[in-house]
Amino acid sequence: MVKIKYIANMHIFLLEIFENIIIGIYDGLNIVHFLRIILKSKYIRYNIKKCLLLNFVIFLGSIICSSIIIKPLMSYLLFKIVNNSYYFDFTFDIMFYLLWIIPTYIISLILSSEWYNNIVEESFLLSNSKNIFIPTFAKIKNVIIYSIYVNMMFVAFTTLCIVMKYFYYPYGTYTSFFISIIFNSFYIVELSLRLHEESLIKRVEIFEKNCDYFLGFGLLFTILTTTESFFVSYCYFSILLPFMLINTSHIYDRISTNRLRIKLFMPVLKISDALVSLSIKYVFSK
Repeated sequence: MVKIKYIANMHIFLLEIFENIIIGIYDGLNIVHFLRIILKSKYIRYNIKKCLLLNFVIFLGSIICSSIIIKPLMSYLLFKIVNNSYYFDFTFDIMFYLLWIIPTYIISLILSSEWYNNIVEESFLLSNSKNIFIPTFAKIKNVIIYSIYVNMMFVAFTTLCIVMKYFYYPYGTYTSFFISIIFNSFYIVELSLRLHEESLIKRVEIFEKNCDYFLGFGLLFTILTTTESFFVSYCYFSILLPFMLINTSHIYDRISTNRLRIKLFMPVLKISDALVSLSIKYVFSK
């Protein structure tokens, strides 16, 4: 009798998880809501245009243009002139990444973060969301501190993905993909949860209590933005992120604070705290 009751409860629990994942996928793909918001706001369309111009036209366009046109053409010309292009590919890649890709990536991180914030704030205002907290005084300082810590979390997530993918093959590939879903989902919804004046630890707790819904929300986004190239993946990520951010304007009604908490972020938070501590010690030791 006890065993039957346990199986019935487990069945209900799994059905609830499956239902939340499906709801998350649906909310993440809510094209109607996305179109309604962007048609209402020129300000959102303006910020999306800037994101597309920088990350799609300039950043991704330069990568494609380099690999398809510039690099093959220069290699061909060099071979014709000196009859040898053995070291050209390696040298070209190093110079291209050092002089263009990495600086553009850093600029994109800085500028895009502000555009993402603008999109999220305006989307929430247009969705008639209540209890929205939009900081004004010391906003820049808080954004910088927050960005540093989140980037530390990103480093920790990336480290875990690399370790899982290359040291636990073949199962590590699936684990790495699962970790990518967690980070992408958290990055998307965290920007929205921040508007409710929740602390970072509180936002992590909300995510961990509703991880099935949020994993569904970011599932397709992760599939579409996952490639072998880190920078190409980042470009896809930056291009599609505004769409996902607009669809987060109504997720606060979906979350529950009374569910079981699965501490997915425990190792990442410990790594992030260690990185921040080391950075502070390094800065003040100079």
